[in-house]
Amino acid sequence: MAFNINAAVILSGPKNLKAITSKIKSAIGNTNVNININIPKSVGKQISNLSNQLNVLNQNQVLGKETALTFKRFAAAGLVTATFFRLTQAISEAVPKALEFQREMVKIQQVTGGTTASVNQLNVAATNLAKGLGLDANEIIGIGRIFAQTGQTLDQVESSMRAVARASLAPSFGDMQSTAEGLIASLNQFNIAASQSEAVLGSINAVSKKFAVESQDIISAIRRVFAIAATDAEKPQDALNQLIAIFTSVRSTTRESAETIATGLRTIFSRIQRPQTIEFLKELGINLTDAQGNFVGLFSSFRVLSKELDSIISRGDTLALSKVVEELGGI
Repeated sequence: MAFNINAAVILSGPKNLKAITSKIKSAIGNTNVNININIPKSVGKQISNLSNQLNVLNQNQVLGKETALTFKRFAAAGLVTATFFRLTQAISEAVPKALEFQREMVKIQQVTGGTTASVNQLNVAATNLAKGLGLDANEIIGIGRIFAQTGQTLDQVESSMRAVARASLAPSFGDMQSTAEGLIASLNQFNIAASQSEAVLGSINAVSKKFAVESQDIISAIRRVFAIAATDAEKPQDALNQLIAIFTSVRSTTRESAETIATGLRTIFSRIQRPQTIEFLKELGINLTDAQGNFVGLFSSFRVLSKELDSIISRGDTLALSKVVEELGGI
């Protein structure tokens, strides 16, 4: 009970102090009495410690707020600095690329002799392709310059450039420059219009998806087997497709390299048109000329050879087969 009273006095202080004092004075009259209220020393010490702890806590909170504010200011300054450096780096990289792009445009205009308006149209086309396909505009316009140097007009350059840029997204094609070189070989060797560039690369891509051959291998073969369709009466696109079919058949069967197959086909294509080879095959019952005595064409001759050689193999005439192989392909 005493503890509770002391605690109440210590914690909350005396209540109605004035009323109590008045009653005491009226009871004792003029007698002066010293009233001492004893507060334990331990309580005062506890109050002092509590006050000190509150002061420390308050100081820590202030320090924490200042530290957090400092970090925020530092982070903001760092963000601004990093952004500035990135912007500076981007500008330093963009300026040389822009100058390079402009130089390529000047070269194209000089080669083609096109007007400023038509060259600007090609500029817009290259920029849109770069943005739409996520490619390097400088690389695209560099491909355009290659096509311009082959004698294409600005409209043809735009068609070829667009075809190569889109083909570069297919996984079976290599870099844009090698694809462009292959397309140029296809267009020139088979007399295909530049407007058919996408159809040419589309055929190559379709074959590579269906058979065990890469688009880059087909392009490599086309570049090496040159001027093989000059005597063919087939449509240019059909002639190219037949070359692709022959190469793909050999590649899928033998798994020889594109260079080896292309070299072999070039040898065969060259020999099969020689008069002495035509006469040699005629003696074996293989006729590669039409009613007028003209060579039937490379791909037509392959169809004839396929049929006649099957006949030779079926009757087991290995000697005749060896002679044909040696005549066409060499020892």
